[in-house]
Amino acid sequence: MLTFEPRIISAEREFQSWLLKINNIDNIINGSDTFKDYKYYLKNLIDNGKHMPSKNEIKLLGKMKITGSMAFENLHRITISNVKVEITLQEKNELLPFQAIQSLSSNSDLEIRKKAFKSKLNSYNKISETSMWAYNSIKGEQITEAELKGYNSVFHMAVNSYNLKEETITTMFKVIKKYLYNIQKGISHKAKLLGYDSPLPFYDLFAPLCKTKKNYTFGETKSIILDNLKDLGDNLNSVATKVFIENWIDSEPRANKRGGGFSVNLHGIKESRILFNFEGTARR
Repeated sequence: MLTFEPRIISAEREFQSWLLKINNIDNIINGSDTFKDYKYYLKNLIDNGKHMPSKNEIKLLGKMKITGSMAFENLHRITISNVKVEITLQEKNELLPFQAIQSLSSNSDLEIRKKAFKSKLNSYNKISETSMWAYNSIKGEQITEAELKGYNSVFHMAVNSYNLKEETITTMFKVIKKYLYNIQKGISHKAKLLGYDSPLPFYDLFAPLCKTKKNYTFGETKSIILDNLKDLGDNLNSVATKVFIENWIDSEPRANKRGGGFSVNLHGIKESRILFNFEGTARR
């Protein structure tokens, strides 16, 4: 993907330049049932045309991203996945992957949550400078790109790249501000349920409220999923069964594995690959 991206960007720019030369493009699109299906995409390319640099500049920008922001993003992910966090559990000193520590934030044991939180904070010192250089380099490139494309700021470039309107973002923040008090009330109520007279400590933000300490094996979780999918039809159940049988899932938290979770569609073979970190809890 890294090898082909500059060529893809360059080809899209060529197509965009060609579109901008067509004077009656609206009539052509509206007069064709085929083109109507792609009207949004085509109009978006045309509207963004004024923010596209020259052919050589866009090609150079695409190539620079490989050793610029994309490289720093990968460096940041790899750095975090390689972090080993020191923690004492059951009177035993352990070195656990960062993602394994993350999963302890929802543990039912208060002392474990505290230890996990403090251990995680201490581990940040190991990667603080690397993260700083990565973030600064990524944002520095974005500032340069925004200037090159004629945007007022990185914010305006981002809004445009996601096909949003500035008023949409403004409205979203107004709604957040309007209902922020309700969120704060919910967190304060959780603090009371957990027995605090003071504000809720951050290490208890994800603390479970139920008393159960039930943990699930991966096999048990698989059975629960497949049994419940039966009610939704044979087709969905058979696909899910295939996912487990053919091992499309990478679920084990381990060293050198990045956090988060995502699914990648492999259209050529009509399959998917799923990555996440299984914790054995009802949460995930």
